[in-house]
Order: sequence, then structure tokens, then C-alpha cells
Amino acid sequence: MRGAHHYVLNSWRHFLPHRARLKNLQNIAEIIRSHDIVGLQEVDCGSFRSSFVNQIDYLGREGEFLFWTQQNTRNFGRYAQHGNGMLSRYPVHKVNQYRLPTWIPGRGVITFCLGAPTNPIFIANVHLSLGKHSRDLQLTYLAGLIRHHQHVIIMGDLNVGPEILQHHLLLREKPLVIANLDTKTFPSWRPRKLLDYVLVSPSLKVIDAKVLSSTASDHLPVSVDIEIPEYIDLWPKLTV
Repeated sequence: MRGAHHYVLNSWRHFLPHRARLKNLQNIAEIIRSHDIVGLQEVDCGSFRSSFVNQIDYLGREGEFLFWTQQNTRNFGRYAQHGNGMLSRYPVHKVNQYRLPTWIPGRGVITFCLGAPTNPIFIANVHLSLGKHSRDLQLTYLAGLIRHHQHVIIMGDLNVGPEILQHHLLLREKPLVIANLDTKTFPSWRPRKLLDYVLVSPSLKVIDAKVLSSTASDHLPVSVDIEIPEYIDLWPKLTV
């Protein structure tokens, strides 16, 4: 994406395969290769429009990740398979997928845990709705998912500005920190809004947070370095 006009001029690419798509995937693989945990939204799980390439599987292999999983959020048969994906360089456990409450089906969240089962880091990748009512329900649903976890990382496209997000139950009930609060992610060619986040619990220390320069999507990717406390049986640092 290099401008708003691409929404019109390139709209056919939502339905038909194109040779530039594989090159775009290769560019994304280069970006994520230096990361430990990756959350992907609006990827195709293998259909006609992606030349039957499962994009999560492709990125997992090209990025040399140990584990990856996908969630199909909109199934249009052989023509389109919309979904979310998560990739991890380390072993994971308690992998789950959830459908988020919404008037129009197609939004979801993937979760897994890192570290010892008795004291894990709970990680969620999510893509929320555009509509306020559905989005509020989904944020409340997320608050329920993380309620009993001490160490939490939520990443994804929340489709909401920080001024609203900071006052929602999700951040009030468990005081998550917006790691990339001082960044803008949308649109990628001239970012003016913050819609994409990495949220972390206070038990995890944010070392660095930034957006990466890339027009592989209409949203800029967020990159965060997180220090892991010694009492958590895990690696000293994660890059998500």
C-alpha cells in the first residue's frame, strides 16, 4: 500500500491471485525473522486468491519459527480463507481459538502460553471489529480471557484509538500497559492514527517499542522488546 487510491485500484487483489503477492510475503518474512513472537491479522489460510498458498504456513517456514497456528475467521470455500495467525520461536502450550462476539461473524482471537504451566505468560493475538458496539463487547470478552493470568501480552489490530482504549474495562480491571503508546500505525503511507497495539501486564518490562517502516500492509507493523523477570521460568527477553 502506497496511498488511499490503492483501496480502489488494487481492490481486485482481494479476490484474484497476483504474482506480487509472493514477493510481499517474502518481504514480511524478512521483517518478522528477527522476532520471537508474531501476531498476524487478515492473512489467507490457502485459497484461490492466494494461489492456494497458506500464508501463515509460508511465513512460519520462511521465518524459521518452531511453532505456528492459524484461525480461519471467514470461510469462503476455495475462493477466500480469511484468518489470523501466530508464530513462536519457542515451545508453546494451551493453544486456543475463540470467536469474538459481533453482529457480523468474522472476528477472532488466538491464545497460547509460554513458559512453565504454573507461571506462564499468556499471549493473545486479536483483530477487533470496526463498529463501536461490537468492539466494546470484544474488549470486554478479552478482559474475561486474561482475568486469571498474571503475565499477559495482547497484540493485534484493535481498531480503536488509545484515548478510548485507556478507559475501557480491559485496561482498568487488569492495568495493562500500552507498550507502543507514542506510535502511529495507520495508514502506513502517512500514519496518523494508533490502531495496532502490544499491551503488556506490569510484571513485564518494556525495553523498546517502535513501528517498522513497511508498506507490505496498510497498517505499520509494531515491534516491542520485552524483558522477562527472573522469577518467570523463561528467556530473559522477547521481541514481539
